[in-house]
Amino acid sequence: MLIGYATKCAFCGRIILDHVVGKISFAAGRAFHPVCLAKWRESGLPALPNWPSTRAGYFREFTKKPATPSLQESIRPSGSEIEAKVVDYLRAGIVLVRASRVVRDPLDQEQSVIGDNSIVTDLVWEWPEYYPRLIQRYHVSIPAEFYEHMLRVGWRVPSVEADE
Repeated sequence: MLIGYATKCAFCGRIILDHVVGKISFAAGRAFHPVCLAKWRESGLPALPNWPSTRAGYFREFTKKPATPSLQESIRPSGSEIEAKVVDYLRAGIVLVRASRVVRDPLDQEQSVIGDNSIVTDLVWEWPEYYPRLIQRYHVSIPAEFYEHMLRVGWRVPSVEADE
């Protein structure tokens, strides 16, 4: 069950929270502030691309999509020296979609809860809320591009001022 959502306006690029009544409109598969939707329609400009555009931490054992990487194949015997920094970075992410559905660990015989189905972002990358626990539990590898991004931003997720 979806219980909260934040997105970026496809015209002005500012954050919109769905719980702010009357602050979100949809067109062409994108979200807009109501005033921005009218401006966008008048402008004839293309909408900003959906964001974030890059994903990490989605494994076929959870998604059931064969094109996604396998969690089992991503497991490493031990963590690296930067694993704690990666986990801290992921936990500092901004909740993009809040969901209340429990996610169970498919590799655990007990099927223990690994997290929920929320989606987290740093405004460039997105990942499932449970991704840090997979890294801690199984030392899963992360995409090299994601690691390089974390280094470039100095291990800091940007803060977001939401329109209220």
